[in-house]
Amino acid sequence: RYFLMTIFETLSNSLGLNFSWLSKSAANKTMASSGESSGCAEDGPQDPFFNDDAFDKVLKEMDRPDLTGFELFADTRGVQVYRRPEGSSGLYEYKVVGYQPEVDPRVCALVNTDLEYRKQWDKYVAKLNILKEYKTGHQLLYWQVAYPFPLTNRDYFYMRRSKELAFTSQGREHTAWVTISRCMPPDATVCPETSALRVDEYKQTMAIATHESGHGSRLYINTFDNPKGNIPSWLINYFASSGVTSYLDSVKKAVDTYRK
Repeated sequence: RYFLMTIFETLSNSLGLNFSWLSKSAANKTMASSGESSGCAEDGPQDPFFNDDAFDKVLKEMDRPDLTGFELFADTRGVQVYRRPEGSSGLYEYKVVGYQPEVDPRVCALVNTDLEYRKQWDKYVAKLNILKEYKTGHQLLYWQVAYPFPLTNRDYFYMRRSKELAFTSQGREHTAWVTISRCMPPDATVCPETSALRVDEYKQTMAIATHESGHGSRLYINTFDNPKGNIPSWLINYFASSGVTSYLDSVKKAVDTYRK
């Protein structure tokens, strides 16, 4: 969402008119998170999109991304952005891969886990709450994104599951922080009523991992987000590349500040 929001900010400026992480102390265990929530002793949804095989697939993708049907869209600061058309929507699915030498992966995970801190560094957060937590590590969240005037805010009612995983790459042991997210049908018992435009097409897999050099972070994101409304898809796609640099700058600044 932050990547998408930097696109809209560029649109707003041009016309004159926003990674969620959880941390934990041991591999393959449920990660702890901050923020208001309702605890739950039950298991999360039995959905293949969030199962253990899905996490293994993300790790494999990070090592060898499947770019079938994708085209290189942007290449900046060690990060490559690929895209391919998503059905007949006129929008694109994106894959982001790269290396950030000055970003510590564990600190980056903590930056995204601290919801109160997220509200400080991510200027697009209007509302952000964990509505429900499950013993399997799934979390049900509500996130309202502040859009630049005169656009209407968007909100998301979605499930996410996160893990810290140990894996081997090129004969070396590594650690990755992986989060899988997807929109869910609104639950009237926990989902607030707002004037924001509800987004019901959003999915993302995201991983940050240690690098072979022992310094910096490897990055992988696969995402699709349909913000709906009357914004022409060609205009969104035209300005999308400028969102990459803004996203990288904001995350690095947030990580540096969090260290202090």
